[in-house]
Amino acid sequence: MSNVMVRNIQVSGDLYALVSQFLALEAKLLDDNRLEEWLDLLDPDIDYCVPIRVVDDRPGKDRPAGRYRVRDNLMMLKKRVERALTGEAWAENPASRTVRLVGSISVSRHDTASDLLMVESTSA
Repeated sequence: MSNVMVRNIQVSGDLYALVSQFLALEAKLLDDNRLEEWLDLLDPDIDYCVPIRVVDDRPGKDRPAGRYRVRDNLMMLKKRVERALTGEAWAENPASRTVRLVGSISVSRHDTASDLLMVESTSA
């Protein structure tokens, strides 16, 4: 496989493929409501961010910096899963029908730790 250059940091094609495979597995577990298995995949230091999108035609202004719809650590994600599994999350009755489409994946090595990756993707 070829190498992928992201932010002037070289990432191997094999690593890029591994990340893509992980994101596909993650989407499948979430689609199948296998939430506890999904939690088991996550690193204890996860910073799970879903930015707020606003209607703004100016380049770079559709995602205001520091504003998130969701910004959770592992403890908060566990609480969300626990609540969902109680059967008492009335907003999910009937359950939302979702399908995840993961795309535009970018992978780079974390600036301060060579064994950490920064992964971003768009999803619909």
